Amino acid sequence: MSPSLFSSSAIPKTSIPFSMLSVWEETVNHLSPMKRG
Repeated sequence: MSPSLFSSSAIPKTSIPFSMLSVWEETVNHLSPMKRG
């Protein structure tokens, strides 16, 4: 599962700016290192 798909299913892109979505993806990457690669 890629972080982008996770964030897309968790939070609609229409409710938040794309910049915030990018920050969220970075947060997910740091909190879930096992999901990377």
